[in-house]
Amino acid sequence: MSKDKLNQLLQKRFVLLDGGYGTALNGMGMPNSMCPEQWALEHPECLKKLYRGYMEAGADIIYTFTLGANQSKLSNYNLSSHDMELNRKLASLAKETASDQVLVAGDIGPTGSGIKPMGDLLFEEAVDIYKRQVKALLVGGVDLFVIETMIDIQEARAAAIAIKETCDLPFIVTITFEKSGRTVGGTSPASAMITMQSLGASAVGSNCGHGPDSMLEIIHQMSKVATVPVIAKPNAGIPRLVNGHTVFDMNDHAFVTHSKNLLNEGVSVIGGCCGTDSKTIKALYDLIKGKDRSFEKQEPKRGILSSGTDCIVFDLTTTGLVIGERINPTGKKQLQEELSSGRYQSVSELAGIQQEAGASILDINVAVPGCDETSLMSEVVEKLSWSVNTPLCLDSADPNVFEKVLRIYPGRALVNSVSLEKEKIEKIFPIVKKYGCMVILLPLSGSKLPKNNEEKHAIIQELVQTAKEYGLSEQDFIVDALTMSIASVPKAGKDILETIEYCKSNGWFTLSGLSNISFGMPERKTLNTAMITLCIQKGLNFAIADPSSDLVMNGMYATRLLMNDDPDGSSYIKNVRHSERVVSSQKSVSHHKTLLKENDDVYNRVLKGQFDSIVQQVQKELEQGVSAESMIQERLIPAIQEVGSLYEKNIYYLPQLIASSNAMKKAVDYLEPLLMKESKSVQKPVCVMATVKGDIHDIGKNIVSLVLSNHGFEIVDLGKDVDANTIIDAVIKHHARIIGLSALMTVTMRYMKEVINLKNKKCPHVKVMIGGACVTLEYAKQIGADGYAENANEAVRVAESLLD
Repeated sequence: MSKDKLNQLLQKRFVLLDGGYGTALNGMGMPNSMCPEQWALEHPECLKKLYRGYMEAGADIIYTFTLGANQSKLSNYNLSSHDMELNRKLASLAKETASDQVLVAGDIGPTGSGIKPMGDLLFEEAVDIYKRQVKALLVGGVDLFVIETMIDIQEARAAAIAIKETCDLPFIVTITFEKSGRTVGGTSPASAMITMQSLGASAVGSNCGHGPDSMLEIIHQMSKVATVPVIAKPNAGIPRLVNGHTVFDMNDHAFVTHSKNLLNEGVSVIGGCCGTDSKTIKALYDLIKGKDRSFEKQEPKRGILSSGTDCIVFDLTTTGLVIGERINPTGKKQLQEELSSGRYQSVSELAGIQQEAGASILDINVAVPGCDETSLMSEVVEKLSWSVNTPLCLDSADPNVFEKVLRIYPGRALVNSVSLEKEKIEKIFPIVKKYGCMVILLPLSGSKLPKNNEEKHAIIQELVQTAKEYGLSEQDFIVDALTMSIASVPKAGKDILETIEYCKSNGWFTLSGLSNISFGMPERKTLNTAMITLCIQKGLNFAIADPSSDLVMNGMYATRLLMNDDPDGSSYIKNVRHSERVVSSQKSVSHHKTLLKENDDVYNRVLKGQFDSIVQQVQKELEQGVSAESMIQERLIPAIQEVGSLYEKNIYYLPQLIASSNAMKKAVDYLEPLLMKESKSVQKPVCVMATVKGDIHDIGKNIVSLVLSNHGFEIVDLGKDVDANTIIDAVIKHHARIIGLSALMTVTMRYMKEVINLKNKKCPHVKVMIGGACVTLEYAKQIGADGYAENANEAVRVAESLLD
């Protein structure tokens, strides 16, 4: 099927998807211990029966039963080498069952291993895994692809790239969000929507994890930034264990009632996930039958950028957004030396400082003579993508840098820049189109500067026309006003203002490299402040500037307030409060500055997740006379506690938590032998961790284990798909005080009860805490667990309370 045909269907009316499969097949005899895809092939009539039921109910699209049929997931059943065979046969089975009016979507799900930093796979390894699956599904005859149940935006991106580099078939995407309203990795619904629609998805939304009631806010956030149809495929409420069987607590009437709200919120593609069946889909069909749905978003012209966690949305009336300029080695000897030696501490610090100071985007330039710029940029972007929440602007004069870096960036980036040079145009515009990012148009033709504004504006027109020929829209680029220094061009300030007006009259976003105006002049901050004030009056959208300059930032926010670009004054007040905090902090610690820098470096490295350099800093402070015990008690433990606090406040997300935990672990591993020499070692309480029988998902359990180990627990990790006897044997062998159980699938939750029953017989004094995507506090109480933790940080509190 062509993208155009699918888009016509999606834009013409409501589209109905199928419902759940796993629970229904379990009811037909599929055991939890067996590979679901293999069992389905051995019992094709069971799967065909479900397909026929969904088609009779009115489904427009049915999914192949291949959610877990990738090499990585299949390795849990020793079936990695059969991945292409399974996908091909299961796709053929769906295709031969489908009527002519029903489309078959090749279903692609998580790898189960995760992409770094949340898992073990490299990004390209994930792309290769998905390419194998895509090729096999193509041979099986699918009409389109669905990327679903993704908890990591990078896995969703890897799957999308695999599809785009293999064929021209369209794809749709649904992301699974936690109870917090974000993915496991911290991606917001809006950011997920922006990232995937920019990559070329024909429709984007959410599935699983929520019922239609609790999914409403997620859909609301997605709809606000959507330029493609929005999908909802919720569960039938919350799973509960009744007489040893998993059931969902929402009947079809309630499901449809709540689904009406999803439609009103902008959903035009709807179906069901866990706990739904053909009756549910028939009820949805009756809800949408005969209703026309025209997807035409009448939005003002706007630009959208996203990071791995958050996004910024702006239109032509948005003024004074700052692109932080400080991550640039030009004229910075220390930064050059660090980048040359593969160290990134200053980069991380500059990124954090600029984000805190109010930068909306961070410009990243790592061009150092004699260094591989592509490798440097890739490493810096990988580190910053999950340590700051602001989108990144990738700044390079070498077009070859962008392909590799945009490929791994977990959002919609800004490319800086493309000028009217044939080589750059031919290389950069196709890359921008492929990865769906935004680009800065720099009005230069070759190495010559335009002689006057007339020539500059003619170059801008030609760049805009060329961008459109490559398939970009006016929402995909920002025009650089080309700021010159008044030291060499006295009318440079006036020229910039005229160019901003010219671009605004044509409906184009604008940008100015603010500090260029004052180059070679005294009192540069004064000139920069005056320039930003004048530019905002003309409607400048972005300034590349130093956000830590109070004079410039105060002038900018004050001008925005006076021009009514900040009607309620909230941005101005926030900036004033930030400036006051900085001044107060500087006054209070100035006379202790040197001491604090020395003593707090280990603390800060844990706080910032700088695990590459923490051992060297630990060694340095030990040489200065700090004991191993005080290092742990006064630096490491307070730091990891602060990380936990930031995580709970949604300031940090899972990637930052993992990075900080890894830094803590490296430091503690180095210090433990020294503690034994100091005779300060303490017997740690043992916690046995396991994912229960039949469940092959262990990313969440692994993260909990890592965080618990950093809070004084000795972890015995039994892995995944572990039966009750093995767990209890390990508890007795290691004299454990706590058992930590995880389950992702509703059909494996019941095995938690088996572990608790056996524990009560053999070691009743041991405490049990449980967690997992489908697990609730109510379920924990129902099966007799001693504690329930929603996330890794909460698991620490629960475990510590169980020791009392």
